Amino acid sequence: IYNGEQCYRIVNKATILAISVVKNPVHKYAVLFPGGIDTYRYDLLDYLIPRLNTPFSQWQLTVTKKEYPISKFHNVRRNNLCPCGSNKKFKNCCINKNAIAIDHHYFTFDEVPYENFKDEQILTF
Repeated sequence: IYNGEQCYRIVNKATILAISVVKNPVHKYAVLFPGGIDTYRYDLLDYLIPRLNTPFSQWQLTVTKKEYPISKFHNVRRNNLCPCGSNKKFKNCCINKNAIAIDHHYFTFDEVPYENFKDEQILTF
C-alpha cells in the first residue's frame, strides 16, 4: 500500500536477486514516477520515506520547473545530455541560454513529518 492506495504490477517472469532480513524494512523497488513519466527516481524515495510517520501518511508531489543560471552548469560538456532533461545534446539545446529550467520537486505533507525532521526545511527537494 502506497499513499493509502493499493498498488501492484503483474509480473510474468522474475528472478530472485537477493534476500535480506532487516529491522526496519523499506521497499527499495517502490519507485515514484513524477508526472507519469516512467523514470526511476530512487533519490525521491530516499528523501520521502524517512519523513513519513506511517505507510498511510498522506503526501502530494508537485513537479514544477525552476530556472538556474547557465553558470551553474559549467561542468557540462557540449556533447553531454542537456541538464534540462530534453534528451538532446547540450550544444543543440540550452548552451546559448542565460538560464536552464530543470524539474523541481515539492512535497507537501498532510501532517507534520517524522519528528527527526522538524527543524529542517522539509517541503522542498
